[in-house]
Amino acid sequence: MDEEQSTCADRKTEGVIERIGPQRVASIRRSGIIRQSEIQKLADLQAAAWQAEKATQRAMLRLEKRIEAGEEVEDGPMYFDRELGMVRTKKENAG
Repeated sequence: MDEEQSTCADRKTEGVIERIGPQRVASIRRSGIIRQSEIQKLADLQAAAWQAEKATQRAMLRLEKRIEAGEEVEDGPMYFDRELGMVRTKKENAG
């Protein structure tokens, strides 16, 4: 690594230390290994988030189609905001 790259790396490290604190950086440096179990946990969380997002999109499309077809929304504390395209909760003390 040449001097310019080393200086750049040092600046990046300084930024990390400022954000998470020197003791946390020391503990990260001591471990030295990112375990496959940690990576797998992250991959599982990403997959779950992706599946939840896709399920939300499908449910939203079904709801929008039913509303466009003229179905009424049952009265209650929640409603579908057509402008925002999302489910919202009515405020109890509105106005």
